[in-house]
Amino acid sequence: MRLYRNVGTPEEYLQLLKNDTADTRAEWQQFITILATGETHFFRDKGQFSIIRNYLLPEIMERRKASRSLRLWSAGCSTGEEAYSLAIIVSELIPDYHNQDVRIMGTDINKQAIEKAERGIYSPWSFRAVDPGVQNRYFSRINNEWELDEKIRRMVTFRTGNLIEDVYPDYESDIHDMDIILCRNVFIYFDSDKTSSVLDKMKNTLREGGYLITGHTELHAQNLHGLRTRVFPESVAYQKSSPVISQVEEKQEAVENNSSSKGIHEKNPKSEIRNPNLAMEEAQRFVYNGAYDLAIGILEQVVRDSPRHFDAHYLMAQGYANRGEYEKAADCCKKAIGIDATAANPYFLLAHIAEAQGDDDEAENVLKK
Repeated sequence: MRLYRNVGTPEEYLQLLKNDTADTRAEWQQFITILATGETHFFRDKGQFSIIRNYLLPEIMERRKASRSLRLWSAGCSTGEEAYSLAIIVSELIPDYHNQDVRIMGTDINKQAIEKAERGIYSPWSFRAVDPGVQNRYFSRINNEWELDEKIRRMVTFRTGNLIEDVYPDYESDIHDMDIILCRNVFIYFDSDKTSSVLDKMKNTLREGGYLITGHTELHAQNLHGLRTRVFPESVAYQKSSPVISQVEEKQEAVENNSSSKGIHEKNPKSEIRNPNLAMEEAQRFVYNGAYDLAIGILEQVVRDSPRHFDAHYLMAQGYANRGEYEKAADCCKKAIGIDATAANPYFLLAHIAEAQGDDDEAENVLKK
């Protein structure tokens, strides 16, 4: 692929790109195609797709069960594998999705990538991390390529978009009130100011309680005001939630689950846990619903009665990390490691904590362990 052939110097080429002509717009598309890597494949980063499938979507679906609506946006979708991966998960979690208001958007600055995404035909390289059963269930082989099932293709709407120049939320393009935004391996192309600007747009494009998922460490040193970090075993997600709303949700959660708590532990916080297994289930549910104070209260009782309860120490570490109490979270991780030094999850959580504190060297050291 060649760049504009009638330009002799870099300065002249830069001036050409600043113009607003048909030739310039065509040249920009050539330039973008060369500049952007477009590296992607189906279900890239299994950890992040795991939390989407197992935690985020079930939580959002429960929250949206009255309106029966779901809105997802793959920002920087390249040739569509990420957006279609979301569609496949949604089709499995919501079998009657065609009777609900499900919207999945995919945008990318590269027009050629969008055109390929709309075709839905992929080479074997796009399936290098995919279970063969999934590939055979949703794709049909055509010579040496694979065509996506039409029902899944129809779930996703693609369009070109420029995250820096475009205004978001964009009601004309139906990009607004999103439940989940995936914007992974995009911020690496932006400087700090551009990242901050796009991050603000995405905060405004999320519904209250919605989630932003980025590439690992891409938001390092950014102001996350208005987003709270949710730490899961496999990865992290950023949830839009004001402090006032968070407190209300936790109080509502406590009221709703008050009756189910009976029989698990006494009202006296120093009393003995009657059923540790039920207590752990309840604490886990509280952690994943954001009621961290309630979860930690239960877990403190569990570890008091069973000091070497690995799962309780690790779950408590997640609760503290989600509250931003990183020192307490790290201490719980170290206690869990003291019980089982071969368990990987506490090391991963320690690495996430180090990243959140801006200590990339420590994160690398922990991951090596």
